[in-house]
Amino acid sequence: YTLSLHDALPISCKTIKRLNSMGKERFTVAVNLSVNQLYEKDFVEKVDEILDEVQLCPEYLEFEITERIALKGNKDVFKTLTDLRDMGIKISIDDFGTEYSSLMNIKKIDIDKIKIDMQFIRGVTEQEKDAAIVSSIIDLSHNVGVTVIAEGVEKKEQLNYLKVKRCDEVQGFFYYKPMPEREIYKIDRKSVV
Repeated sequence: YTLSLHDALPISCKTIKRLNSMGKERFTVAVNLSVNQLYEKDFVEKVDEILDEVQLCPEYLEFEITERIALKGNKDVFKTLTDLRDMGIKISIDDFGTEYSSLMNIKKIDIDKIKIDMQFIRGVTEQEKDAAIVSSIIDLSHNVGVTVIAEGVEKKEQLNYLKVKRCDEVQGFFYYKPMPEREIYKIDRKSVV
């Protein structure tokens, strides 16, 4: 988001509430966090106030941090992330594998999800190295109790490979391209019928 936390997060939370009021399925929406937001004074309290104001359960909100933030994070950042997670908000590492992937970060930060960067997903059916890396990330994540999401799935062959490897979730153009909120409502209504 280019909006400030005070503008963007209430909009996101209200959208989640609307989506979750429509049908049986419950949506979790991921919001990217910048390192500056994690250093904001009283960040956790501000998030808690917004959730309370919108009356949204924290379990439907997910904050994504990049691997770079995890690498550069200090104990204050890790405490902020832990406090957010203690509130019930999910924490994920986005674009995993694009920086100097450090297993220490998985140990230091209590995360819920790892999102494998699309650069690896593109090659899983053609490049042995990409396939080996993706398979290893999935196995490692499962072994430490972390959900795995594959980003950038565009082909049926990629999806089939990820199913065989027991990847938990996928996202990408194979299913949907980015769309306005009203289009999500239409899709959700069709899935309920």
